[in-house]
Amino acid sequence: MPPKGTRRTRGVVIPSARSGKSGAKAPAQVGVVQASAPRRKIPGGLDSQAMRYARLLNDPCNASLTPGVYAGSSTAAVQRFEVDFVTGSGATETGACVVFIPGLGLNFSQGTSITSDSSAFLLGPSTGSSPGYTFLSTIASSFRCVAACMQISYPGAESGRSGVVAAGLLKDTTFVPSITTAAGGGNATTTVGGVRTALQHTERTPAGMIEIAWMPGPGDERDAQFPASASPVDFQGRNALAMSVSGLPLATGVRVRLVACYEYEPRLTQGIVSVVAPPESKYTLNDVLRFIDKKLGPNWYLHVSKALGQVMLNNYQTRGPLAMNLL
Repeated sequence: MPPKGTRRTRGVVIPSARSGKSGAKAPAQVGVVQASAPRRKIPGGLDSQAMRYARLLNDPCNASLTPGVYAGSSTAAVQRFEVDFVTGSGATETGACVVFIPGLGLNFSQGTSITSDSSAFLLGPSTGSSPGYTFLSTIASSFRCVAACMQISYPGAESGRSGVVAAGLLKDTTFVPSITTAAGGGNATTTVGGVRTALQHTERTPAGMIEIAWMPGPGDERDAQFPASASPVDFQGRNALAMSVSGLPLATGVRVRLVACYEYEPRLTQGIVSVVAPPESKYTLNDVLRFIDKKLGPNWYLHVSKALGQVMLNNYQTRGPLAMNLL
């Protein structure tokens, strides 16, 4: 016990200001460092860089651009790209499938017409519907995707709206077997019905919009490059955004918007100074993903809207068009 008239602060005995006569001041302490107040924590438990990245993962369309928290050196060059297209709109088509692999910068889609749930097809790369492909394939020597999303909507007349849409995330071990051999896959055919069973969300073709935010996999921390043939083989550990739809009216299709944010290293011929720097955050990708999961729930990447743009999932308020609020 400390002597009477003293107090203990982190192991250091300091005379009390109330000791002695009323109104007496405590004697000056020489060589004693007072305990400082605890440092203020960033709301949510992440540092500022990790928090910025969490917001970008949750809202790739609207959040401020920032580098990721990936392992290895970081780059200051981050750019947002998007592409918008209609697929499955052929004269005899009633369905479509899209698998976008942000970490490779390539979108894959059905190689044949889909006329029913059981129509067999293989997935092949489509550079024209891959966000940022023209820029990255000519300017960047390597790149990493830091955030991405897929939006799905019905482009036809409301009176004819029909069909079933499924959307969600796929791991490489799920989608690679159905990619063509030429693109480095297993060349095993699949169907829209088969893809639908693997995805996390299914509903009738909506009057509004479905949005899926991307959750990077462990392999997505690796740099990627575009080979001359646009046929990637570095699938391991990468996650994809995917959707399948069937039962649409003939010659109508489905509208898909892909948004992706990339950090990239320029080619030597561009005259751009390369940036080599350690990551700005002490937190890892898994730390950020666990934080979002805790804040928004395990299905945070599914931004499911009503016709009026209200978020249905867990009743969270919107941040941007569809994303949930993340502080």
